[in-house]
Amino acid sequence: MKINNVFLSTFIIFCLVQVGWSSNIFINEIDYDQDGTDNAEFIEICAVSGSYSTVIVKCVNGSGNSVYNTFELGNITLSNESNGYGFYILGPSGLSNVDYWEGWTSNEVQNGAPDAVELWVNGSIVDA
Repeated sequence: MKINNVFLSTFIIFCLVQVGWSSNIFINEIDYDQDGTDNAEFIEICAVSGSYSTVIVKCVNGSGNSVYNTFELGNITLSNESNGYGFYILGPSGLSNVDYWEGWTSNEVQNGAPDAVELWVNGSIVDA
């Protein structure tokens, strides 16, 4: 899942403006709904290269605001893949560039209108 540098730079600037320049780590992309069975869905985290502690991704059912999936990534380190940023992908083991696949099966991310994904670092939510 590599993308060209011009697009990436523009997207990173857009994302940083959206989160108010307050976080070095954010949810970059969610692919949650393919035709048929969702067997290639993923969640991509982007961050300034470096180490992050106690990283957790929570999937939330928007109908009742209950967490239905929790992925405890622990401590992660992202290398400089493009312009000082790195990527970390959660998804099925057969998908390219996946970093975390433990317990991941098809249909892991619900695709209803009010559903959400939260990114937690050191006990604080940093993006949703």
